[in-house]
Amino acid sequence: MRIYELCEILNQKYLNKEMSKNYTETDTWTIEDLILALTETSPKKNKIEIPKFQRTLVWNKDQKKSFIDSIKNGFPVGALLLFKSSTNHNAVTLFSLIDGLQRSSTLNQYFKRPTQFFDQENIKLDSIKPIINFIKLKNTILNEEEIIKEVVEWITNLEGFIESKGFSSFVISRHLDEKFSLSLDKNELDTFYQLFVPILQEIQLDSDISKFNIPILIYTGNQNNLPIIFERLNSKGTQLSKYQIYAATWSSFSTISISNRDIIDNIKKKYDRLIEEGYEVENYDGNPRTFYTSQFFIL
Repeated sequence: MRIYELCEILNQKYLNKEMSKNYTETDTWTIEDLILALTETSPKKNKIEIPKFQRTLVWNKDQKKSFIDSIKNGFPVGALLLFKSSTNHNAVTLFSLIDGLQRSSTLNQYFKRPTQFFDQENIKLDSIKPIINFIKLKNTILNEEEIIKEVVEWITNLEGFIESKGFSSFVISRHLDEKFSLSLDKNELDTFYQLFVPILQEIQLDSDISKFNIPILIYTGNQNNLPIIFERLNSKGTQLSKYQIYAATWSSFSTISISNRDIIDNIKKKYDRLIEEGYEVENYDGNPRTFYTSQFFIL
């Protein structure tokens, strides 16, 4: 065999080997499964932890609502990136959330209290028109905007779209009767109550996003590549603050001691906020005695 033929064979073997390196799998999870994995161990034995390098929660109310609306409308919302770290003795698969903290935290907040994302845009005018007409027959000085605003305010003050949280046709009909001084008799109140049944059912159905699918990328390669992956994913987004940079923690990277109490306080506040949201932060138990004497890793 000639030398150049041997080189060609070896080169092709190398290229085939390099092309076969694919450490990222694709999957889809329901939003319900994702939230369970983030906040507690899911029935599917998945558990997601938040790595310390993650930035703080920065999305504002409009960004959160836009994201939820995109899901409800079936728009693409981008994939979450997880690192499959290990499987423990209880056969629970552990993941680290590498990209998607803002989206997953928004979903978590929605599951805790979906009514906080509700506004006038979520009410279909055709659906509520019979209610508006009924109220205006009893109180002619009211306008459409006032009535819708009151319905929205009533909903946003609730804890959820279920009857046990007060989301009831009976409750809202009584509330509006009193609020707008309609002075309805028993038969009129019953009619008013029945008008609310279909619109509340419609709102309740529209609010349920638990079975929607979210695309998931699962990285299984070398953990030492995660800082590079994170940096590249976030290089065009909001820049990390000095506190977030110091908070990065990677076992294979250099450690530093931080004497500035303000910096340590801000790092701890970031972790504590994630804990309050129901997440688990990797290797963080919230103990001030050990935390303020910690060594911090840098990227």
